[in-house]
Amino acid sequence: MNATRTVMTSLVAGALLVGGGAVAAAEAAPWAAGTSSAVVAADSDLTRTLRFAREEERMARDLYRAFAEKYDAAPFTMIAFSEQRHFDAVGTLLDRYDVADPSAGKKAGSYADPTLQQLYDDWLADGQVRTYRRGQKIIEAGSPLAEWIAISGGAAFLAAKVAADTRVAVAALWLGDVIGADSPLGQLAARYDVTALVDVTTIHIPLPRMKDTHAPQRDAATGELYAATASRLQDQITMRLAGNGFQRLISVLATLAAALSSSQRGGAASNSLALPVSQACIGQLSGLSRRQTWIYLGQLAERGWSRTSRTKVTLEGLNAWLSLMSEVESRGLDCIGTVDQCDMTLSRLASARTALK
Repeated sequence: MNATRTVMTSLVAGALLVGGGAVAAAEAAPWAAGTSSAVVAADSDLTRTLRFAREEERMARDLYRAFAEKYDAAPFTMIAFSEQRHFDAVGTLLDRYDVADPSAGKKAGSYADPTLQQLYDDWLADGQVRTYRRGQKIIEAGSPLAEWIAISGGAAFLAAKVAADTRVAVAALWLGDVIGADSPLGQLAARYDVTALVDVTTIHIPLPRMKDTHAPQRDAATGELYAATASRLQDQITMRLAGNGFQRLISVLATLAAALSSSQRGGAASNSLALPVSQACIGQLSGLSRRQTWIYLGQLAERGWSRTSRTKVTLEGLNAWLSLMSEVESRGLDCIGTVDQCDMTLSRLASARTALK
């Protein structure tokens, strides 16, 4: 499932799978066989199901559009287009089974079904989109988690408390990752500090709303989000344990490239990406001392794969960096075991991308 789609689907409980299930059921009904264009009369149960599905899809579309307008959030606009397609698909079924369209003539945000009307009003009132500037703390370790929070733009890093005044960066998370209540970062209290690496946009839903017994089923969608976040977190922690120092650094740089490339539009066009992250932070994420980090980054710079300054590291050959972790999964850690091996691997990936153009 597309990450943005999953985030937005989980945001709106009233827009989840009930309508889609109704459409699927109607498509699979025995009397639907061979009737892709013919009009077939529907019984009372199917009529009720299709009418509710049509209104539910309209409610989801209207809600996404309302959030897009309220928060100037482009992802909501894109998902509204998707919901329009779902709405149109149910309309096709209404025509097929000669069912009157309950949405005809209705204005956005107005629904005859009181359940849908309440869901729309509640979610529009309770859902919030917030923006955090680079370096701003989103969640503090040990604080109560009273909201469901998902990242819908940008990237953040997690830091673990290892002493009273000492925190160590351990992983990066980005689009689609869940960082609030009942997430891999904690059930009711946060295990990590969460800080914005770049400007971050998050979606916030009060936890009682997510647990509302009147909300349609959402377990599958939220479960996929939680699993994806847990996997990203575990992969990065595993690399800190399994790889040597250089391999850990390369893994962190490739992870940051994936996390930040979509938020910096000029990077992909120029095939370079400025990571707004200090060498010290990269060293923490890699489990390296500042001196080790400086040495390894210098070796990469000598081979043309990076440029460094005190406040940021710029990756060169971005397309190769974006393909690197897939290559590691396929060929194993040895392909980035040393500077020379990593140089050969990145060069091969860069050549492969050039050949495809």
